[in-house]
Amino acid sequence: MNTTVENIGPCRIKLNLVAAAEEIDPIFKRVRAAYTQNASIPGFRKGKVPTAKINELFGKEIEARAKQDIAEFCITKASRETEHKIVGIAGVDKLETAPGQGATLEVLADIEPTFELPEVSSWQVKKIDTTVAEDAIEKQIADVRRMASSFQAAGENDVATEDDLLSITFTSDLDAETLSDAAKIYAADKDYWVQLREDAFIPGLRDALLGKKLNESVSLTSVYPEDYRIEDLKGRTVNYQVTVTAMRKMTTADDQTILERFNLKSMDELRQRVTDQLTYARREAEERRAVSDLTKAIDDSLTFDIPEGQFNDRVETILKNDETKPLEAFANDPEGLRKDSRYVKAAADATAYIRRTYALLKLAHDRKVTLTGDEMKSLFERIGHMVKMSPEKVYRRLADNGRLGEVVNEELANKVFRQLVDECAVL
Repeated sequence: MNTTVENIGPCRIKLNLVAAAEEIDPIFKRVRAAYTQNASIPGFRKGKVPTAKINELFGKEIEARAKQDIAEFCITKASRETEHKIVGIAGVDKLETAPGQGATLEVLADIEPTFELPEVSSWQVKKIDTTVAEDAIEKQIADVRRMASSFQAAGENDVATEDDLLSITFTSDLDAETLSDAAKIYAADKDYWVQLREDAFIPGLRDALLGKKLNESVSLTSVYPEDYRIEDLKGRTVNYQVTVTAMRKMTTADDQTILERFNLKSMDELRQRVTDQLTYARREAEERRAVSDLTKAIDDSLTFDIPEGQFNDRVETILKNDETKPLEAFANDPEGLRKDSRYVKAAADATAYIRRTYALLKLAHDRKVTLTGDEMKSLFERIGHMVKMSPEKVYRRLADNGRLGEVVNEELANKVFRQLVDECAVL
């Protein structure tokens, strides 16, 4: 087969293919033979239908199927012979073929980008620091102590202090009839128990009640934040009248109470548990930070062009997974979609992802990093667990739909990235 290549844009070429008759004729014969072998026609035994009858009944189907197989054959052969690595087919045009005459066709193909890999040393990020500050440990132990505390009925002259439990009756200038069910409780209630903490129910309530006695009343003006969790109250200013109807004073737990409550042998054991928990949480947070920093460092260093087909596929995947359903909103307005902020972000994310994946795969190639047999097995087991399918079936399904290479490459890129997190943490 004769192949000529034209560069028609970034990461896109046009292949002009000319195949000889001896390459193409076997495809016509194979397709026609399949119809002859499988055709079930009244008055003829299966496999014995005359060629003329087959052509009369299935001629157009045979021609269409043969053209499809011929195009696939030519593209596959051209992919092996060209120096470009084809990653997607954008279109097939001007296919002309007939038995004994060979075939000619034009193919638009996306190819891998060519680029220089930046110096890995330029992707520096801050080291992961798992050190837990002493005051954080003390604060956590104090929280444990509060958790194990008990509450006793307040005396006549007791005043409300931090963490006490108060029963309150309150009214407001909110019209409960106009509020959602979630917001109605904020309009008025009787004998509602609240603990005096920073996050106490109504904004400003804790500070307003600190120092108050049983049966004492207070006026409170609350300003709800613009991002408050209840829609009806966002950004609203509400006037309240609040009366303390009952009070229970918190008695902070002593060491012995804590040890008995949590089945511990000593306070040192509690301190070690708290330290371990905080260290684990900090490591998790630091690893997320390092991953985010490294991702940004890599993305900021890459500027090369990417294949259009891969870009479009990635953007579509992102938009399909968007819960706000932008594809549905702009189903009949593609130009409007491309101006929408969700598309703009998806395009930026897709571009960064594709560039980063190519860079990581190139680094894997340069460093001769591959996936081990156990890593491949683990990959298909993880996918199988998500889709309720055996690893073997996952492998076959991916191979059949042409996504096996994509999934394996993504896993390999992730492996290289994980190695870089430690390697690049040098600051």
